[in-house]
Amino acid sequence: MMDYNTLITVSRMLDHQATYRQIHDRTGIGNQAITRTKRMMRDSGFSFAGLEAFSPEDLLDFFYPSKKRRDESIPLPDFEKIWKELNDPTVPTNIVFHWLQYKDEHPNGYQRTQFVKYVSEWIESNHGKTAVRMVVQRRPGEKMYIDWAGTTVPLVRDPATGNLKDAHLFVTTLGVSSLLFVRAFENERTAAVAEGVTEAFKFYRALPRILVPDNMKTAVERHNKDELVLSSLFKDLESFYKVIVVPPPARKPKGKPSVENGVKWAETHIFGRLKYKIFNNFDELNREIMTIVRLLNEDTSKKKTEQRQTIFESVDLPHMRPLPKDPFAVCEYESCTVPANYHIRLSDGHYYSVPYTFYRPKRTTVVTVKSTPYDVFICDQNNRLICTHKRTYDPFQKYVTNPDHMPPEHQYWKETESRDSKYYLRWAKKIGPHMHRFIQGVLYQYEHEQQAYNTLNGILHQCDHIPNGIAEQAAAKCIKEGKLTFSRFKYQLTVSQKQIEHPSNKNLSPEKPHQNIRGKEYYK
Repeated sequence: MMDYNTLITVSRMLDHQATYRQIHDRTGIGNQAITRTKRMMRDSGFSFAGLEAFSPEDLLDFFYPSKKRRDESIPLPDFEKIWKELNDPTVPTNIVFHWLQYKDEHPNGYQRTQFVKYVSEWIESNHGKTAVRMVVQRRPGEKMYIDWAGTTVPLVRDPATGNLKDAHLFVTTLGVSSLLFVRAFENERTAAVAEGVTEAFKFYRALPRILVPDNMKTAVERHNKDELVLSSLFKDLESFYKVIVVPPPARKPKGKPSVENGVKWAETHIFGRLKYKIFNNFDELNREIMTIVRLLNEDTSKKKTEQRQTIFESVDLPHMRPLPKDPFAVCEYESCTVPANYHIRLSDGHYYSVPYTFYRPKRTTVVTVKSTPYDVFICDQNNRLICTHKRTYDPFQKYVTNPDHMPPEHQYWKETESRDSKYYLRWAKKIGPHMHRFIQGVLYQYEHEQQAYNTLNGILHQCDHIPNGIAEQAAAKCIKEGKLTFSRFKYQLTVSQKQIEHPSNKNLSPEKPHQNIRGKEYYK
């Protein structure tokens, strides 16, 4: 079989009446091939100019039709439909899925290799060739790729309402083997990502050196050509597991082709097999998913002579680090703004305090809250711990406040509001029994004891920096007079102080009589 250039050369020389020897010396072909070419040109009526107008494919098809002929009894696939569905982002499919559908409709149709060949040739001829791709040399056990499947399917029934919940597929692949891990979750929130990563590590039984998550909000806060800011979750994962988090460039799915292929497979085969089933809970669904995933990992693909599982065990696993003894504590992550009352609100409706200095009127302060079933950890934007609280589960809205977080004036009022009659009676008892009895008398004068708190606070604070004996003397005088008020106590306290500072001199007389002293007898 001659190639296109040889056919054109032979036809041009035949058109110019060249001899067989000249054609043989120029092209190296035999007489039989030259004769066949000459006969086909004569029978078809085409000269060299006519043959030159053919495309290379059409010219080869013209001279060697038997090589291009196919069995007309076998139906061709619907190329246009397949092309549209392959490029439809709302219904992700792959060419293998379409081949399975084609075989269902035409059991005697083309096998997978021929089907892929015809579809690829049609796409190439009608929509151009695909762009060239760069080869990436993977290192054993180095990188774990992380992504969410874009499609969700309602598969789990809510026992409370009876409604169906969508299943979101968390997908990872690892190292040279591209060993696949898939787990279904109710949502794609931070807690689900944290659980997905930790479960993937358990599945692989070891740690990679690098995590490559998609640029999802739960993984990356900001990522551009100048800056990369990871989320608090992945900062914690880096610190706990001693791994490196390196997301691919934003909006560049080819930066993680391994997991992109895994996502396509999961969407096609897992949802394709389970879309008509309903599960009672996500644990039941995940058990079914792992059965399907195991089949893929143990399958020998067309391009690989070994199973993914076998390659993982022999190549990836020996280069990975062991898991830590203690498991990673999965938290609920929330971003909150510090308001003027320095209490941040969690999604459960409760409020937790931060130091009041974190509130800035002219600048918003955002903190990250990590909630476990027992504790609440509040961190700044750099993931540094600010404070912790014990988590509350009260059915009503509650403010959980650390007194150290309050400004001084708020601490004073907080302390005042927390006092009761027992507090004031204990305070009075430390001064003395008369003061204790005096405070009791003040309390009895009010119908509601809360109304007496300001008076009690004022009376007892009058005793600050005064000897207890003077306060006791003033309280005894008030009790004797039956005047149990703040103003009377203050007066008696002042009198008692003056008596100590200036003792009475009524019993003193001059040392010597004097003519200017008249005496009491003068006024009789």
